[in-house]
Amino acid sequence: MDPDMVRQQEEAEAVSRLGRSPAARAAIVPRNIQDEPIVLRAEPRGETPAAAYAPSHPVKQASWGTALRAAFWSLPMTAAGLIGGIMLGVKLGLIPEQNLAIGIGLGFVLGWQSAAASLRRRGAVSFGRAFRAPILPTGIILIALIAGMFAAFHMTGLSPETIAERDLPDFWLIVGASGLIGFLLAAVRLRRTIGRG
Repeated sequence: MDPDMVRQQEEAEAVSRLGRSPAARAAIVPRNIQDEPIVLRAEPRGETPAAAYAPSHPVKQASWGTALRAAFWSLPMTAAGLIGGIMLGVKLGLIPEQNLAIGIGLGFVLGWQSAAASLRRRGAVSFGRAFRAPILPTGIILIALIAGMFAAFHMTGLSPETIAERDLPDFWLIVGASGLIGFLLAAVRLRRTIGRG
Protein backbone atom coordinates (compact mmCIF):
# COMPACT_ATOMS: atom_id res chain seq x y z
CA MET A 1 0.00 0.00 0.00
CA ASP A 2 1.14 3.56 -0.69
CA PRO A 3 2.89 5.13 2.37
CA ASP A 4 1.36 8.58 1.62
CA MET A 5 -2.13 7.13 1.68
CA VAL A 6 -1.45 5.32 4.97
CA ARG A 7 -0.17 8.55 6.54
CA GLN A 8 -3.16 10.55 5.28
CA GLN A 9 -5.59 7.95 6.64
CA GLU A 10 -3.87 7.98 10.07
CA GLU A 11 -4.05 11.78 10.20
CA ALA A 12 -7.71 11.73 9.20
CA GLU A 13 -8.48 9.22 11.97
CA ALA A 14 -6.63 11.37 14.53
CA VAL A 15 -8.64 14.42 13.48
CA SER A 16 -11.91 12.53 13.77
CA ARG A 17 -10.95 11.34 17.30
CA LEU A 18 -10.12 14.87 18.52
CA GLY A 19 -13.19 16.49 17.11
CA ARG A 20 -14.44 18.33 14.09
CA SER A 21 -13.28 21.85 15.01
CA PRO A 22 -10.98 23.62 12.52
CA ALA A 23 -8.53 24.54 15.30
CA ALA A 24 -8.09 20.88 16.29
CA ARG A 25 -7.58 19.89 12.66
CA ALA A 26 -4.99 22.64 12.09
CA ALA A 27 -3.08 21.55 15.18
CA ILE A 28 -2.71 17.95 13.96
CA VAL A 29 -2.63 18.22 10.17
CA PRO A 30 -0.12 20.60 8.57
CA ARG A 31 -1.62 23.27 6.32
CA ASN A 32 -0.25 21.91 3.02
CA ILE A 33 -1.54 18.38 3.69
CA GLN A 34 -5.06 19.27 4.85
CA ASP A 35 -5.73 21.22 1.64
CA GLU A 36 -4.63 18.31 -0.60
CA PRO A 37 -7.27 15.84 -1.72
CA ILE A 38 -6.49 12.13 -1.50
CA VAL A 39 -5.64 10.85 -4.97
CA LEU A 40 -5.51 7.15 -5.77
CA ARG A 41 -2.90 5.96 -8.24
CA ALA A 42 -3.97 3.89 -11.23
CA GLU A 43 -0.56 2.86 -12.55
CA PRO A 44 1.21 -0.22 -11.14
CA ARG A 45 3.99 0.44 -8.64
CA GLY A 46 7.59 -0.25 -9.57
CA GLU A 47 6.99 -0.23 -13.35
CA THR A 48 7.30 2.42 -15.98
CA PRO A 49 4.23 3.07 -18.14
CA ALA A 50 6.05 1.62 -21.18
CA ALA A 51 6.78 -1.60 -19.32
CA ALA A 52 3.19 -1.76 -18.08
CA TYR A 53 1.80 -1.82 -21.62
CA ALA A 54 4.53 -3.91 -23.29
CA PRO A 55 3.27 -6.81 -25.45
CA SER A 56 3.31 -10.21 -23.79
CA HIS A 57 5.23 -11.82 -26.65
CA PRO A 58 7.79 -10.37 -29.08
CA VAL A 59 6.65 -9.49 -32.59
CA LYS A 60 7.85 -12.04 -35.13
CA GLN A 61 9.92 -10.89 -38.05
CA ALA A 62 9.14 -12.20 -41.54
CA SER A 63 12.01 -14.48 -42.53
CA TRP A 64 13.12 -16.67 -45.43
CA GLY A 65 11.26 -19.57 -43.83
CA THR A 66 8.01 -17.61 -43.95
CA ALA A 67 8.52 -16.72 -47.63
CA LEU A 68 9.52 -20.27 -48.61
CA ARG A 69 6.56 -21.77 -46.73
CA ALA A 70 4.09 -19.41 -48.45
CA ALA A 71 5.60 -20.11 -51.89
CA PHE A 72 5.61 -23.83 -51.12
CA TRP A 73 1.85 -23.78 -50.49
CA SER A 74 1.22 -21.53 -53.48
CA LEU A 75 2.97 -23.78 -56.02
CA PRO A 76 0.84 -26.96 -55.73
CA MET A 77 -2.42 -25.04 -55.38
CA THR A 78 -1.63 -22.91 -58.43
CA ALA A 79 -0.67 -26.02 -60.43
CA ALA A 80 -3.80 -27.88 -59.30
CA GLY A 81 -6.04 -24.94 -60.23
CA LEU A 82 -4.35 -24.44 -63.61
CA ILE A 83 -4.45 -28.08 -64.65
CA GLY A 84 -7.89 -28.67 -63.14
CA GLY A 85 -9.32 -25.62 -64.91
CA ILE A 86 -7.87 -26.71 -68.25
CA MET A 87 -9.21 -30.26 -67.83
CA LEU A 88 -12.62 -28.88 -66.83
CA GLY A 89 -12.73 -26.80 -69.99
CA VAL A 90 -11.75 -29.84 -72.08
CA LYS A 91 -14.54 -31.91 -70.49
CA LEU A 92 -17.05 -29.12 -71.22
CA GLY A 93 -15.93 -28.99 -74.85
CA LEU A 94 -14.70 -25.39 -74.76
CA ILE A 95 -12.12 -23.92 -77.10
CA PRO A 96 -8.45 -23.96 -75.98
CA GLU A 97 -8.41 -20.23 -75.13
CA GLN A 98 -11.37 -20.67 -72.79
CA ASN A 99 -9.75 -23.71 -71.20
CA LEU A 100 -6.60 -21.71 -70.54
CA ALA A 101 -8.57 -18.74 -69.19
CA ILE A 102 -10.44 -20.98 -66.71
CA GLY A 103 -7.19 -22.64 -65.66
CA ILE A 104 -5.40 -19.32 -65.19
CA GLY A 105 -8.21 -17.84 -63.11
CA LEU A 106 -8.66 -20.88 -60.91
CA GLY A 107 -4.92 -21.41 -60.50
CA PHE A 108 -4.30 -17.79 -59.54
CA VAL A 109 -7.10 -17.65 -56.96
CA LEU A 110 -6.11 -20.93 -55.30
CA GLY A 111 -2.38 -20.11 -55.24
CA TRP A 112 -2.90 -16.58 -53.98
CA GLN A 113 -5.29 -17.60 -51.20
CA SER A 114 -3.10 -20.48 -50.02
CA ALA A 115 -0.03 -18.20 -49.83
CA ALA A 116 -2.01 -15.52 -47.96
CA ALA A 117 -3.36 -18.12 -45.51
CA SER A 118 0.17 -19.41 -44.90
CA LEU A 119 1.43 -15.89 -44.15
CA ARG A 120 -1.45 -15.18 -41.76
CA ARG A 121 -1.16 -18.55 -39.97
CA ARG A 122 2.37 -17.79 -38.80
CA GLY A 123 1.39 -14.33 -37.61
CA ALA A 124 4.51 -12.76 -39.09
CA VAL A 125 2.70 -10.50 -41.55
CA SER A 126 -0.19 -8.09 -41.06
CA PHE A 127 -3.60 -8.87 -42.55
CA GLY A 128 -3.41 -6.39 -45.42
CA ARG A 129 0.15 -7.26 -46.37
CA ALA A 130 -0.59 -11.00 -46.20
CA PHE A 131 -3.17 -10.54 -48.95
CA ARG A 132 -1.19 -8.02 -51.03
CA ALA A 133 2.26 -9.63 -50.90
CA PRO A 134 1.49 -12.96 -52.68
CA ILE A 135 -0.16 -11.40 -55.75
CA LEU A 136 3.01 -11.00 -57.82
CA PRO A 137 4.72 -14.20 -56.58
CA THR A 138 1.60 -16.22 -57.48
CA GLY A 139 1.66 -14.61 -60.91
CA ILE A 140 5.32 -15.61 -61.28
CA ILE A 141 4.51 -19.24 -60.43
CA LEU A 142 1.55 -19.20 -62.81
CA ILE A 143 3.60 -17.78 -65.69
CA ALA A 144 6.36 -20.34 -65.08
CA LEU A 145 3.85 -23.21 -65.12
CA ILE A 146 2.16 -21.96 -68.30
CA ALA A 147 5.53 -21.47 -70.01
CA GLY A 148 6.55 -24.98 -68.92
CA MET A 149 3.32 -26.45 -70.29
CA PHE A 150 3.74 -24.71 -73.65
CA ALA A 151 7.37 -25.85 -73.80
CA ALA A 152 6.33 -29.40 -72.89
CA PHE A 153 3.57 -29.43 -75.53
CA HIS A 154 6.05 -28.20 -78.13
CA MET A 155 8.82 -30.63 -77.14
CA THR A 156 6.59 -33.71 -76.87
CA GLY A 157 4.23 -32.92 -79.75
CA LEU A 158 1.10 -33.33 -77.61
CA SER A 159 -2.08 -31.29 -77.22
CA PRO A 160 -4.36 -30.72 -74.17
CA GLU A 161 -6.89 -33.16 -75.66
CA THR A 162 -4.41 -36.06 -75.89
CA ILE A 163 -2.55 -35.49 -72.63
CA ALA A 164 -4.97 -37.57 -70.53
CA GLU A 165 -4.77 -40.59 -72.83
CA ARG A 166 -1.35 -41.92 -71.76
CA ASP A 167 1.35 -41.66 -69.15
CA LEU A 168 3.76 -38.86 -70.07
CA PRO A 169 6.72 -38.61 -67.69
CA ASP A 170 8.67 -36.29 -70.01
CA PHE A 171 5.78 -33.82 -70.17
CA TRP A 172 5.36 -33.67 -66.39
CA LEU A 173 9.13 -33.50 -65.84
CA ILE A 174 9.33 -30.35 -67.97
CA VAL A 175 6.31 -28.80 -66.25
CA GLY A 176 7.73 -29.72 -62.82
CA ALA A 177 11.12 -28.16 -63.62
CA SER A 178 9.47 -24.92 -64.74
CA GLY A 179 7.31 -24.95 -61.59
CA LEU A 180 10.44 -25.31 -59.45
CA ILE A 181 12.02 -22.31 -61.17
CA GLY A 182 8.83 -20.33 -60.59
CA PHE A 183 8.80 -21.41 -56.94
CA LEU A 184 12.34 -20.11 -56.37
CA LEU A 185 11.68 -16.80 -58.12
CA ALA A 186 8.41 -16.35 -56.23
CA ALA A 187 10.07 -17.06 -52.86
CA VAL A 188 12.76 -14.44 -53.55
CA ARG A 189 10.14 -11.89 -54.56
CA LEU A 190 7.93 -12.70 -51.58
CA ARG A 191 10.86 -12.35 -49.18
CA ARG A 192 11.64 -8.91 -50.57
CA THR A 193 8.01 -7.85 -50.27
CA ILE A 194 7.35 -9.03 -46.70
CA GLY A 195 10.84 -8.10 -45.51
CA ARG A 196 10.18 -4.40 -46.04
CA GLY A 197 9.09 -2.83 -42.77
